[in-house]
Amino acid sequence: MKRPFVILKPFSNVVWERQEFSHLAEVRNPHVRSEEEFVGEIEDAHLLIADVDIKVTQTVLAAATQLRAVVCASTGVDFVDVPAATRGGILVTNLPDYCVEAVAEHALALLLCLSRQIVPGVNAVREGNWEKRRDFQGIELEGKALGIVGLGRIGRRVAERAQALGMRILFYDPLVSGESVRNKGYEKQEGLLDLIQAADMISVHAALMTETIRMFGEAEFRHMKPSAYFINVARGGIVDEGALFRALSERWIAGAALDVLTEEPPAWDHPLLKLDNLIITPHLAYNTREAKEKARAQLKEVISSVIHGHYPINVINPELKGRWNYA
Repeated sequence: MKRPFVILKPFSNVVWERQEFSHLAEVRNPHVRSEEEFVGEIEDAHLLIADVDIKVTQTVLAAATQLRAVVCASTGVDFVDVPAATRGGILVTNLPDYCVEAVAEHALALLLCLSRQIVPGVNAVREGNWEKRRDFQGIELEGKALGIVGLGRIGRRVAERAQALGMRILFYDPLVSGESVRNKGYEKQEGLLDLIQAADMISVHAALMTETIRMFGEAEFRHMKPSAYFINVARGGIVDEGALFRALSERWIAGAALDVLTEEPPAWDHPLLKLDNLIITPHLAYNTREAKEKARAQLKEVISSVIHGHYPINVINPELKGRWNYA
C-alpha cells in the first residue's frame, strides 16, 4: 500500500492547508520548540511549509529522508540552510512578491507615525493629556531626503510612494546601477556611509545575508543626522540592537520604528521596549487581507505541483532542476 504524501507545518495552524490538501495528503501541525523536536517530526515528511517561526537547519534537513521541498511562506529564506537543502536534493521555494505592497505601505505608515508623532499623540489623548499636543511638533516630508537601503521590489515601491509625497530619493544597493533608475530621479549613493550622512530618514529593505548582518551598528548610527529617523521592516539581524538602543537613548538620532527584531517575540524586559522614541510593531508588515490572498494562491500552486511531482514556481535553488524528478 502506497504511503500518503505528508505535509508538515510545525507552527501556527493548518486550517487552510487541510481544507485545500487533505484529499491529497496528510497535513501535520506539531508545534516544535527545539531542533530536537523538529528532527523527530520531519523524518517522513515529503513537504515542509516553513516561515520565520522555525529554523530549518542542516541537522533538521539531514533527518528529513523523504523531503522533496521546503516551501517558504515568505519572501525571505534566511531561516533555511539553503546550501544544505541543495546538497540533499531538496527544493526551496519562496513567495517573492506577495507582500510587496503591504510591506511598502507599512514602511510609509511608520515613517508618517514618526514624523508626525502619531503614537505619542494617541497615548496622550488616552491618558487625558490633551494639552500635551503642544509638545508633539512634527516635521513635513516634503523636500526631505529618504535613504533606501536595498532597491528591490519593496524598496522601489517605497521610493515611488515617498516621491509622490515630495521626498528626494537616495538609495544604496550595490546590485542596482544609478543609470537604470536615473529616469525616475533616484540618486545612487556609492557607499552606505554616503547615504547615512545625506538622508533625513532611512528605510531598510535589504535581505539578511552575511554581508548585511549588523549592517547598522554604532558607527552607522553615529554618522546619521541628529534629526534622522530610522525604519527597518526587513530583518532584525540587520541591526545591532545594542547600538540602536544607545543611539535612541542618547539621542544620536531622533527616533526609529521597527517591525522586526533579532529575537521574536522579545523578552518582556528588552531594553528597546522602554524607549519613548521608538515604535515597534510585531512583524506584521506583510499581514494584509490582499497579501494573504496572493500568498495562498501561490502556495496552492507550489504545493500542488510538488504533490504531483511537478517542478514548482519560485524555486531559489534552480541548480537542482535537472536532478529533481518525483513524477
